[in-house]
Amino acid sequence: MTCSSTSWASTRISFVAPGDDGTAAGTAVDVLVVSFLDSAGAVIGAVDVAEQPATAGQRMRVTLTELSPATPYTIVVDVFDDLDNGARSAPLSFVTAGVVSCTVDADCSVLRAGHVCRRSASTDDVTAAVPPNA
Repeated sequence: MTCSSTSWASTRISFVAPGDDGTAAGTAVDVLVVSFLDSAGAVIGAVDVAEQPATAGQRMRVTLTELSPATPYTIVVDVFDDLDNGARSAPLSFVTAGVVSCTVDADCSVLRAGHVCRRSASTDDVTAAVPPNA
């Protein structure tokens, strides 16, 4: 699974569609859900993203919208067949673009390499510009 075209409020994920029995040709899963995980790996939200999941082996692209700016996300794709047998993808982490304000330099220590922190000349605020997928 890959992530691309990440903006302030959306990202597009791309993956190879699984089938009903693994990747058996001509089959498709019944339900395909993107689950959002917290830092402990627990599901904190889920979106059913495909009324008709693609046939096994085909590339699927799903755009996730209404995301919060400058926010790290971890997602997985959960799939289920007609007998409710399920499988889960490996986790994918990404960060939406945005700008966050920090009150002290230490607040920016949680940002990853590639993020830019700068102190305002007129205040003690630090502004961190967060690039997408950082």
